[in-house]
Amino acid sequence: MKKYTFTTVFLVYTFMVFGQTGIFQCPPVDDKSIPDLEKSIARYQLYEINGEAVSYYLKSANYAGVIRLRLGGEYDWVIELKEHPLFSSEYKLRVADGDKITVYTDRPNIAYRGWLTGPNGGEVRLTIRGNFIYGFITQGDEVYFIEPVSKYDKTMPPGRFVVYKASDVIEKEDLTCGVTDAQYTGTGKTPAGASKVVACKEVELASAADHLMYQKFNNNIDALEAYIVGVINNVDGDYSSSFSDVVSFVLTEFFISTTAGADPVSTSITDANTVLSTFRTWGNGGGFGNDYDLAQFWTDRNFDGSTIGIAYVDVMCIATCPGASCWAYQAIQDYASTNACIMRVLVSHETGHNFSAVHDGTGGFIMSPSVSCTSTWSSASITAINSVLGGTCLELCSTVYRAPVANFSARTTTVCNGVAVALTDLSTNEPSSWSWTFTGGSPSSSSSQNPSVTYSTNGNYTVALTATNTLGNNTVTKTNYLQVVNAPAATTSPDDASSGTLGILAVRLNGMLYFSGSAATEGSYEDFSCAAVAQLAASTAYSLYATVGDCNSSSFEGVAAWADYNGDGDFNDTGESLGNTSPSAYCGEISPITFTTPASPTTNTILRMRVISDKSVIPSGPLYDPVQGQSEDYGVYISAPLPIELTAFSAQKDGPSARLTWATASELNNDYFTLERSAGGVGFEAVARIPGAGTSLEERQYEWRDEHPLPGDNYYRLRQTDYDGNTTLSKVEVLSFEDAPEACGIYPNPAGNGTASLYFTTATETTAAGVKIFDASGHILAAFIWDISPGQNKISLPSDGLPNGIYLVQIIYSRGVKTLRFVKDGELQY
Repeated sequence: MKKYTFTTVFLVYTFMVFGQTGIFQCPPVDDKSIPDLEKSIARYQLYEINGEAVSYYLKSANYAGVIRLRLGGEYDWVIELKEHPLFSSEYKLRVADGDKITVYTDRPNIAYRGWLTGPNGGEVRLTIRGNFIYGFITQGDEVYFIEPVSKYDKTMPPGRFVVYKASDVIEKEDLTCGVTDAQYTGTGKTPAGASKVVACKEVELASAADHLMYQKFNNNIDALEAYIVGVINNVDGDYSSSFSDVVSFVLTEFFISTTAGADPVSTSITDANTVLSTFRTWGNGGGFGNDYDLAQFWTDRNFDGSTIGIAYVDVMCIATCPGASCWAYQAIQDYASTNACIMRVLVSHETGHNFSAVHDGTGGFIMSPSVSCTSTWSSASITAINSVLGGTCLELCSTVYRAPVANFSARTTTVCNGVAVALTDLSTNEPSSWSWTFTGGSPSSSSSQNPSVTYSTNGNYTVALTATNTLGNNTVTKTNYLQVVNAPAATTSPDDASSGTLGILAVRLNGMLYFSGSAATEGSYEDFSCAAVAQLAASTAYSLYATVGDCNSSSFEGVAAWADYNGDGDFNDTGESLGNTSPSAYCGEISPITFTTPASPTTNTILRMRVISDKSVIPSGPLYDPVQGQSEDYGVYISAPLPIELTAFSAQKDGPSARLTWATASELNNDYFTLERSAGGVGFEAVARIPGAGTSLEERQYEWRDEHPLPGDNYYRLRQTDYDGNTTLSKVEVLSFEDAPEACGIYPNPAGNGTASLYFTTATETTAAGVKIFDASGHILAAFIWDISPGQNKISLPSDGLPNGIYLVQIIYSRGVKTLRFVKDGELQY
């Protein structure tokens, strides 16, 4: 029996994944002459990256949504990354060996999308499986691509990757598309009278690869599948925000031929037109096992002439695929020196032809006849593709796209005057533009996605963001969101000379997590007291964590910490030593340093906290000069006691709600209370405002219920505001909630000749859902958008117009997909 190669890895990680921080140090590799790389990329760098560790961490319970890739001393990327499933629920991996076909289902997702954090951060697409990492990272005006170097040099070991800029890709006129007038087949334009139903269209894609591709990837099915998914994930980025509707690709099937006899197209055929027509015949003749909107053929053969891709033009939505009238096909040559950037453009280009776009007359666009490294569509291409998207042939996306819901966060909401604070866009539903307002700040406005702002005067400042896409816009205003105060008192610092390669990589405390650089290679002393500020309360216990080390070394480090609680510029007063931990880690997170804040610290200003590490020893004092380590300063902010005598503030779960109670023994000039909530302990938002009693000597009880808590951890705190506008904060309470349950049903069921109703009950959901009705054969009969609010929702189904039979109703909303079955029986009377 023939055995196909899959990648199976059994891993025990002791130090590669850094606790909850996910930092990966990736050393550069001395350049080696790689001819196929040098044909297409002018400048590049090779790195050793433990892809297995990255892949393992992304699937682990410790993954907190952020990873950090440190590539030598050149790139230091902090990336917010989430899964981007590209496999449909019916996805099949079909592997053919002669007449035998083996089918694999339930394949794990390996595609991710996200954003690079920071002011110049942009879109990220990565496909990660074992030692395969493939995709791009956008930073400012530059796009960086990453891919395994083994594609260009089979002698390279696993875990070695090439990183290069899009601007360094060599433009080549000899890589062309084979489309001519002969490929113009029909019109896929919107039929007359068709109406636009949804704002996101899903393209079901079937891919096939011949045995030459299988051999190219060392007879490894996992590796070949990962490569195809990686290319499609990159291509999805070209289509997700460029047109009147969002276009999303999902794979319904990947067919792999492992022998010449099972190839969809004989390798003896090298004329691109004949390859394409033969593949179409194979597909329409039942070559695939699932239906699809578009099919592509991958081969490692050399097409005649300069052609590396070909497709039929204007063929989407003219017929069901497969079928005799289906022409939605393309063929791709995986040319030896075709890098990830060129491959992304090539597949986007051929898909553009399928969608009716024709060649542009000039270069620099995706649809230019010669394939080049670009991400720009011409206005003519946009118009052509929009004309196809206006119809109803493509199904609703599994995620419903609507106007954005604006949201944002700041690394810290307590900042020093004169020091820039970075804001991160958290808006949902694919915004394409952003408009920020910073009253009293510099700049006073910004159109960047993730801008920075500076304030020169102490006080509380309001920030507003309007997020926009083709479906509309939404504005969020956070009043008094940023609190600007003086910088902490200056203090004597250790020597700033470099102390080797060990040191501190990250620090976290009470919701504050700061990636602090490349350890001591950036200097023995670093001051982050205005960049990373932890919010603390008096007389409260906390745990401080630090990530340390140089993973190329086996040197354990000890860590100690101090806080200048009285703000006098030193750490020598009683109680200002927070504690220490013995040398317990050399490439990861130390055991926590646990401490309790004093009862009467200096309040309402940033205080300096110092963290020091050194090799094999515990730092002995706040001015300790590490031999092989680092000293870093952070900020802590402790709010003044409330101008009321607060006897209690607590949060309890009460069914699906959060019950918040507090009591005062007395109040003085108390205007009102604001209850604030956060999903992560930072970036609190107001959820309720409760009037205070002004001045009172009587005991008073207060209560408020959060009827719609967030899934997961909810951090609550109480902000008290005086008549003069001064504010102070209480301690933080935390409650955890599972995702709220939903219930749905159809009544009556079976349905008679009257109208049946669809019911959907949710405790927390306020969103839009896509509703699709299918017949027993799986054909879609109707599709519409349904706005859902908390409580019971009801909508009529068009059952009176349906013949007797069995039907499926699918509800697609933000938490997933629900499918219901109902029966139409016209003989029934109600």
